[in-house]
Amino acid sequence: MGAIRIATIHRVHPSCNFLQVFVLAKCVQCKKPLLITLTKMLDSDTKRRIDSARQILVGKVPDPKGQVEQITTALIYKFMDDMDKEAQELGGGVKFFTEEYEKYAWSRLMDVRLGGQARLNLYTEALETLWQNKNHPALFRQIFKGAF
Repeated sequence: MGAIRIATIHRVHPSCNFLQVFVLAKCVQCKKPLLITLTKMLDSDTKRRIDSARQILVGKVPDPKGQVEQITTALIYKFMDDMDKEAQELGGGVKFFTEEYEKYAWSRLMDVRLGGQARLNLYTEALETLWQNKNHPALFRQIFKGAF
């Protein structure tokens, strides 16, 4: 059974620049609802990037809900890479982008040596593939399944 997903981006207060991402899902095992909240302090660069992404998506995804879903998926994708980096810094190993999925790490996707089309191709391939990674929690696999 697939997850039930509702995702929103909510800036808590304009002066404190917090971004909250909510993902509502249903556990595939026990069928209980799950709510995941990711909160991040926005710096001006992150705000600019989100605004830029929304402007780009307006022409491609006219529905605001679709825009929010695409941005939320990208934020979760980056969050997974941040967790891998933090684990490495603390002496642990990567969890999400291992073996054949290593090439999809957000940090590789943002490599300045990649051109625009190559970056788009890699991102598209990642969204079509990440849900198959058995190292990801079931919730993350469900979020990425059919994300593109």
